[in-house]
Amino acid sequence: MNYDLRGIRFFTFFLVFLACNSPVHSQSDYREGFIVSNRLDTIPGLIQYNEKKKAANVCNFKANPDALKVTYSPDQIVAYGYKDDRQYESKTVFLDQDSSRLFLELLVGGKAKLFSYDRSLWLEREGSNLEALTNDPIERKLNGTTFVQKSNQYIVSLNMALNDCESLRGDIQATTFTERSLINIVDAYNKCINGESVIFKDRRPKFKFSVGISAGTQYSQINFNTSLQHLKGRYEKSLSPIGGLTFDFYSPRLSEKISITGSLLYTASNYYLYSKEQGTGFVTNNSVSINLKELKLPIGISYQFSAKQSTPFITIGSVYSLHLKAKSNWISEKVEPIFNPIRITTNSEEPFLVRPHQWGVYGGFGWNLPVYKKFYASLEFRTELTNGVIDKGYDLPGEDHLYSNITNFQFILSLKTK
Repeated sequence: MNYDLRGIRFFTFFLVFLACNSPVHSQSDYREGFIVSNRLDTIPGLIQYNEKKKAANVCNFKANPDALKVTYSPDQIVAYGYKDDRQYESKTVFLDQDSSRLFLELLVGGKAKLFSYDRSLWLEREGSNLEALTNDPIERKLNGTTFVQKSNQYIVSLNMALNDCESLRGDIQATTFTERSLINIVDAYNKCINGESVIFKDRRPKFKFSVGISAGTQYSQINFNTSLQHLKGRYEKSLSPIGGLTFDFYSPRLSEKISITGSLLYTASNYYLYSKEQGTGFVTNNSVSINLKELKLPIGISYQFSAKQSTPFITIGSVYSLHLKAKSNWISEKVEPIFNPIRITTNSEEPFLVRPHQWGVYGGFGWNLPVYKKFYASLEFRTELTNGVIDKGYDLPGEDHLYSNITNFQFILSLKTK
């Protein structure tokens, strides 16, 4: 085994030190934003990032990173929002026939506004009341047969609210009951009446690219499917450092939870097997060693369970491993004690040709953790299965079905830009 892990231990300690000493406001995921008081004063500051129902019920605000947190309910402020991102306004709505005061997410701003909360949508035109957009199923009867169809009530609501833009009438009829389709029609209306229109999701960057460095350990096991005694058995597992570069690529407009992730990692693995064959009048001691220096390129899809900066995630993908250097060696020592003196014959050769690369799949899970303002750390456990070091069906004398696979378990720490 390879126990030269001093560099990895130092890097691990460095990341843990950063995580433990990062500012409190970063760990709590506060982002630049503002609140609008009931007196209609806009106050800049830091807003704690929340999602879904929590974002609709509370707004945690700090005037600056060192200030105390102030929690506002929808009754206490008119609105809040994040810089170049989501905005919320306080509104009274009816949910399940109950009246509730909530922060509704503002999807489109202008003379006509579109709001959302928990799959419900509302339209508000300047000077008019908030109106729910619905498409509930209704029962109808035709020739004595009862059937269910969508009400398309939202089309009626749009026609009434946006009736001063004649050019949109055909488009309204073609509007589907989806968030994107309704965003487009409300945005088109605002522009039709020569008003300002803001689609808040479109204020986010189209794409973001994050880069960083990674380091960790790899625990590796090689296996052979063979009847050859000198290759058959449990190899001593390889423990080695692994490290390199990493990147993430995603579109905040589409989703902050899904990204393409990849790495360029270097590792060196060493496998060893000792076996003994007993024959009539002789004993053969076999020593097989396999040494690999690899450049790994794992590329996959990562899913975060939350858009917050501190969140668990899972990854799945494929991995290509290029063998920068590969060597296998088989030393056989035949001992014949029936002779006097004892005869010992030693032979050294390559047991097989090592292929130049490996292909495989991997999966993992981990946790993202913010460290300071421009960086975050990720801790990930991966498991990886590759097609090994020899092609299936390799032509070897005495063996027609020799093939292998390698299973890797990796613990990887990364420091990335936000």
